[in-house]
Amino acid sequence: MLWRLVKFLYRIGLCVWIFMLCTTHYYCHVYHLYNNLKTIPLHVTSPAITRYEILVGEPTCVVLSNPWLCLAFVVDICASTEYVGQACLRVCQTENWFYFGLGLLYLGRTVWCAYSTLTILNIVLKRCHRTTWFAPANTTVLAVAATWAGGGIVTIQKQWPKVLDLYTSLFLPYDVDEDVSKLHHIGHMDIALIMAVYLGTMGNLPFAVAGGSRVLKKVRSVMMTSRLKQKVSFVSILIATNRRRSSGTTSSLRRLRSIEMVVEPPKHMVESSFHYNDFKHRLMLWFCNLGHLKDDMYTGGSVYPLFQQCPDYQSQCTISQRGGDCYVLSYDRRDDLVEVTRVTLVSQIDLTVVHRPFRINQLTTNAAVGRFVVAKKSDAIRAATLHRGCSNSPWVS
Repeated sequence: MLWRLVKFLYRIGLCVWIFMLCTTHYYCHVYHLYNNLKTIPLHVTSPAITRYEILVGEPTCVVLSNPWLCLAFVVDICASTEYVGQACLRVCQTENWFYFGLGLLYLGRTVWCAYSTLTILNIVLKRCHRTTWFAPANTTVLAVAATWAGGGIVTIQKQWPKVLDLYTSLFLPYDVDEDVSKLHHIGHMDIALIMAVYLGTMGNLPFAVAGGSRVLKKVRSVMMTSRLKQKVSFVSILIATNRRRSSGTTSSLRRLRSIEMVVEPPKHMVESSFHYNDFKHRLMLWFCNLGHLKDDMYTGGSVYPLFQQCPDYQSQCTISQRGGDCYVLSYDRRDDLVEVTRVTLVSQIDLTVVHRPFRINQLTTNAAVGRFVVAKKSDAIRAATLHRGCSNSPWVS
């Protein structure tokens, strides 16, 4: 009874910890954005806007970026080995699908092992300056993969008799005590090795997901290449007949690209669009009736080109932080939606990078949110300026 009370209080403490992280690191910043928009325009050059709406994101990525919290949940899993064993027994049978589903659902908790691996890997990669080695992982994909892989591994292993013999020898009780009432026996077994192997396997899940995504991208690129090869003859004829015209067009495009690299980039970017999200957030935006809008209505996301070329400036380079972005909807006097601006937390930018490839200047602007301006030359970032919003705004568009 005492052990259950300790576990209950421990989990209550975890809930309070999550609540404090969500409040102090996310929702307080959303309230700051709300107060700024009541009196200050979103942009310095914004048109006549009568009202704003804030489509709030989710603080999941902010919570999962805390390594100590992830490790605390791993400790909670290790303290509940009896329920882990019961869940493994449930996924080993397929006669009752209800209990099979409950087993899968419980073993999905092992996704915290994957999150712990990512947070520790982030610290190692940033300290070794190897942030380009790992792309930010999608937490939703990891959660789904852990739910199916956690029980799927046990389900597949139970089909092999040798593996069953191994588990039988490992789970063999080494000490049996007779109860005082002599109605039943109490067995003890050492499952430390099994839990270490199982949790270690789930901790390597991000690498398996990353490898699978790379294989899918490779297959897609091969399929696209095969489709392009089918049109080579047709394209070659067009090039042969329009060589002069294409050469003139190529030179003009080169001049335009050189100009775009030097001057300030436009407000609308690929990173600000509706499609620059995972499936869950695209579905959320679709339910908010934003999926049908034109791409040129979306602005913001100015920090993502920096993260793509210089991942060292990401505070969290192993967990995707796009889910924490908010969308500010701007309406004119006729109450028509004229602009959707993507805003990102400034805390996602690591301004304490020691080995900086270029300098980041910080200025103050009279807008409700800041803006990140990148100056390019020959496809390389030469300088960057962080324009902070009023009242030290924690958001950047």
